[in-house]
Amino acid sequence: MVTHKDIQPWNLLARDGRPVILDWELSGPLELASELGSTALSVAKGPGFDSIEPVVFRSVLDGYVAGGGALPPPGPSWFVFMIKGWLGFTRWNIVRCLAGVEPSAGPDLTMGHQEVRNGLRGLPDLFGRLPELEDLLA
Repeated sequence: MVTHKDIQPWNLLARDGRPVILDWELSGPLELASELGSTALSVAKGPGFDSIEPVVFRSVLDGYVAGGGALPPPGPSWFVFMIKGWLGFTRWNIVRCLAGVEPSAGPDLTMGHQEVRNGLRGLPDLFGRLPELEDLLA
């Protein structure tokens, strides 16, 4: 199905008490579970994964159901798109660092090295937290 693929708090606007989704340039095909999982997680957490608010996460899913949608079965597929984003950002920084060329836009090379370290160090934690994230689906 065609989805937004980037629903973040900064891509939402409230109008008459209902959400309006903005910024559709990344839209494209995506499994429903991945869209719902990444959307609920991005709205329910702060900058990291240490402050996930389960009530907010669940309210996104309940709102989808209240709007007539049916939730896919729970499972890790709900978070595949989020993991892909993490890996894609880490890969982008690795390529920038390996090229050895200071990019004309974006963070400098030192920041790129730090982002690579953060991405690689955080990956085992992210995978270790998948059962906790799946518990949010219950």
